[in-house]
Amino acid sequence: MNPSNLFSEIRNSKCAAFVFEKSPGGANRFRDRVIFYYDGKVRFERYCMGEAAGKVCELTAESLDERGAIAWNYDDCSYSKKEEAPKVLTGAGRGGLVFDGKVSLWQKHSELKSDPDHGYGFFKMLWWRLFKK
Repeated sequence: MNPSNLFSEIRNSKCAAFVFEKSPGGANRFRDRVIFYYDGKVRFERYCMGEAAGKVCELTAESLDERGAIAWNYDDCSYSKKEEAPKVLTGAGRGGLVFDGKVSLWQKHSELKSDPDHGYGFFKMLWWRLFKK
């Protein structure tokens, strides 16, 4: 899949980012999310479910290459299973994304108009919407 189509869609929507969440299934005790920002940056978040609910890991990447490969900065996270983060965007369809050629579908969860905790605050997004094409 060509990742530039995804980023073009985000920019055309005037959103800061699209959030995709892995479809639940099996004995998965985690909620995994991948956030794609309009400027090409990518973030992976893993949340533990159940009694010890909370964010377990967060990885960042500056961009995807033309094949859809994600170069995560593994130094950002001390969690031992951080290698379980998706590595290659291999397809899109049925309203979601496919990573690493696996069967599980990552459904579009939400569209973020801003994300101030990660550098995409109201004024930055307002400036971008008014002056960028």
